[in-house]
Amino acid sequence: MNEFGNSFLHYVTDRPYIDRDDLLVVGKKSAEAARPFLAEWEKLGLISFLTANRRLSALADEIKTASLQNPLRIVKGVVVELTGLCNLNCRHCLKGGSHPEEYGLPAETIAEALKPLLRAGINEIEFTGGEVTLRQNDLFTLIDFVKDYLLLEHERPFKLGEMFDDLFITHNGTVKDPKEFLLRLLPFPGIRLQVSLDTLDPASMEMNRQRPGLFARVMYLAILSQQLGFPKHRVSFVLNSALREPDKDWEADFCAPFRQRLGMFPYIIQLGNAVKNGLPHTDHFYCGIPQPLGFADLSPGKPNMCGWCHGYVKPKEIYIRPTGSVGNCPYAYGLPEEFGSLSDRPMAEILNNLQRSLPYQLFTTGAIAEAAGQMDSTAFPGPFASSCEPIVLAHCYVQLFRRYQAAGDNEVIARAKATLETARRYKYPVGKYAEQEIR
Repeated sequence: MNEFGNSFLHYVTDRPYIDRDDLLVVGKKSAEAARPFLAEWEKLGLISFLTANRRLSALADEIKTASLQNPLRIVKGVVVELTGLCNLNCRHCLKGGSHPEEYGLPAETIAEALKPLLRAGINEIEFTGGEVTLRQNDLFTLIDFVKDYLLLEHERPFKLGEMFDDLFITHNGTVKDPKEFLLRLLPFPGIRLQVSLDTLDPASMEMNRQRPGLFARVMYLAILSQQLGFPKHRVSFVLNSALREPDKDWEADFCAPFRQRLGMFPYIIQLGNAVKNGLPHTDHFYCGIPQPLGFADLSPGKPNMCGWCHGYVKPKEIYIRPTGSVGNCPYAYGLPEEFGSLSDRPMAEILNNLQRSLPYQLFTTGAIAEAAGQMDSTAFPGPFASSCEPIVLAHCYVQLFRRYQAAGDNEVIARAKATLETARRYKYPVGKYAEQEIR
């Protein structure tokens, strides 16, 4: 029975994928692996045979087929956006700066939402914001919860979740008391700090983040982490190649202890403050794209991020937003509707009904590709370094367009209103077409 949790698969596609009789798993095992446990599952009342003579092998094959249809089978992690608040106003912020109305969910609500995902065996959790350290006490409450929950599950005979190594905290390095913060984290060996640094040029970084002295504060945090005994791999910096000084090799001058802990983001996302401030995307494109992408380049037959997004039907990560919305993409914060909301339903119910969610339906019916052909290029000119921005803009637009039509607007007015509202949510300039049509 030690293998029980690792091989249990739900065999009817309209049954819950997780949270079935307190047995949670994202099914990946083959029919051969499942077959030895069918008799035990029947005895426990978890499954029942249609006839007394039904072959176990046929049921095992049915389990395998249903598992392959499960949209949650490749989910590996969860990202908790603890708050929409931020103490900076970065010129390239994809969310457009701080959102004072998004303090965030109570820690208890987030903990309840994490339970089914932990028991399903996710292997990575990330806490981010906004600026996550603005809710430092709640952050540590949730870290304690995850640690204690996994330790408890480790002792259960039918444990389905696995202990995982990495719990990421992504922040901007402005924590109020760095020493206290680091000392509280030190006992947790799986914690990894990711600090957004943008560039290794102090002047450029502080101009972009609009906070004098910020570079020195981040460096103090890094040096202090080493003095307190943090392994090098547990504190890393994320740079953006589009924000670097082209004529200077700052990495060569960066102090040696930190050289092996530099990550690189290749382009500026054309959403939020980057659009408002007119920042260029970059000359580097994702996965070798030879030229910028536009709405006409979106197609369900293209690879992920190179012309399409498959995350809305087969998500690898689940996002919990400060508003309670549950989705799959960091750029989808402006969508009117995602997979569901924790204010309406528990996490298990949201995930069990993922195939019935509006985003899933829009991507599987071709509505997103159709909407891309309607986008007003004067409001959303691009160019885009990946398909992420045009996908999320078209997705937001089509949801709003349908809402306005359902409210009684004719097609022309609904398109204009949807264009205006999508532009507002992602800080794009309003197209002349939309203004004229609404008038």
